[in-house]
Amino acid sequence: MTQDESYYLSKLPGINPEPVLLFDTRGEIEFRNDSAKTILDNIHDIYDIFPYWRSRDLVDIIASGKNHRTTYQAGEEFYYLHCIPTLDGSGLAIFSTNITDLLRTQHQLQEAACHDHLTGIFNRYQLLEDIKARQHAAFLLLLDIAGFADINSYFGYRLGDNYLLQFTQLLQSFLQSYPNIHLYRVSGDVFALFGSTDTGLTEPFVAKLKAYLRQQKIILDHLQLWLEYTMGLAKYKLHNQSTTRLTLFNRAEAALTEAKRRELSFLSDASIRGLEQTYKDNLLWAQKSLNALHNSHQQLRIQAYFQPILHLSSNRIEKYEALARLVDHGTVMPPLQFLEAMKRTRLLPRLTTEMATQSAMVFADNSLEFSLNVGIQDLRDEHMLSNLLDILSQQQVAPERVVIEILEDGEIYQLLDTINEYKASGFKIAIDDFGTGYSNFSKLQQLSVDYLKIDGSLIKDIANSQRACKIAQTINDYARQINAKTIAEFVADEAILEMVRSIGIDYAQGYHIGVPDPKLLEGI
Repeated sequence: MTQDESYYLSKLPGINPEPVLLFDTRGEIEFRNDSAKTILDNIHDIYDIFPYWRSRDLVDIIASGKNHRTTYQAGEEFYYLHCIPTLDGSGLAIFSTNITDLLRTQHQLQEAACHDHLTGIFNRYQLLEDIKARQHAAFLLLLDIAGFADINSYFGYRLGDNYLLQFTQLLQSFLQSYPNIHLYRVSGDVFALFGSTDTGLTEPFVAKLKAYLRQQKIILDHLQLWLEYTMGLAKYKLHNQSTTRLTLFNRAEAALTEAKRRELSFLSDASIRGLEQTYKDNLLWAQKSLNALHNSHQQLRIQAYFQPILHLSSNRIEKYEALARLVDHGTVMPPLQFLEAMKRTRLLPRLTTEMATQSAMVFADNSLEFSLNVGIQDLRDEHMLSNLLDILSQQQVAPERVVIEILEDGEIYQLLDTINEYKASGFKIAIDDFGTGYSNFSKLQQLSVDYLKIDGSLIKDIANSQRACKIAQTINDYARQINAKTIAEFVADEAILEMVRSIGIDYAQGYHIGVPDPKLLEGI
């Protein structure tokens, strides 16, 4: 090393406070700055940094002119080392950067990405990563705390968080005997237990967990709350190719959803037959529904059918109900096939708009009433009312000739103001399927209802069931009190029709009166 080089290198500590080393062609340390002392305890030659160079000619490595990089740990500190051959080929210079804080921050970010911020346990992201990495038979149990939203809204989020922390501790305590099973929080009130057990031990494990939870309670400010939950289970078996690691979460989630629908505390995906085919069918009908709404008057389209409604006093057809059908290359599909797919994909407002458009064109040349089925999605659509009014205006059909048929359930009473806006715009209001399910008589009085459509499950038995007859009579009497007319659905034969007449119901609808058809009846 020349005097000038030695002088220059001696100044490096002031220029670069990080460790700097210079090695000669034999791999021995020729120079180090003062900062390099922190990493020299385990470095005696270049091969302590690059051990795989021992079998290579160091002169050739220097002559290649290539830079080399690696990381090096010195005690609790980590360094990024950048190795550069000197221009004259006399050795290798290594410049380093302390990356300890960077790695620590990176680790903290990884921890935050994989852990739930409230409970500290693994989160959904880590669960999905663990499922992907699983190479052995495993199971996934999703556990949903029943009514947790009510705890948040009734007691406040502070106690809600306290509830979750206590619940986490209970599960962690139970899992101490199961080191191969890990706990995750995958959403607000849904936890997951994932791990490996012998195939025949999964159900006994679930039984023990249920028995354990039955004995536990949550204490919120001295208030004791018993645990309620719903569980969904899915298994992954190496020899069972139909249950892949990537679909394990979906299957457990499907089992949980189905358990809720059936009001069960536990359900396994083995109890859900044909799940994959169901998914495929749902996707097929969702796609067909979307295409049908785009391809009006083509091979795949939505077609409005109209079912006549008989006025029993005049014995004349005075109104129709518009019913949606999906026509697929000449085959007419009833709503049962596609309506749920439209509901799930939020297409019902577009369906209602299409039905209103076709219906307005059909009824523009007569004075008859027609009814449109309007659901919760439609009522929540802020543009639906104005869209319907525009469609009717284009065909010069008065809104007073249109009946908005609303299926009665608990949600409609949260939208009383919206329904009254339809009424104020001229539309008539009918409550569909009245007499079963919700039937909130007190809240119904807050609506100015024009028609009550008596549920078909009552009407179809009215000729043979005294109970059904009395309920229908009660509904008819109630309708008189609120100045509403009644319509009997599912009038399938003459005996039912005569019983409906004797009760004093105003209108009848059903296959005995007329089947749904794209054309209206002639001569009426």
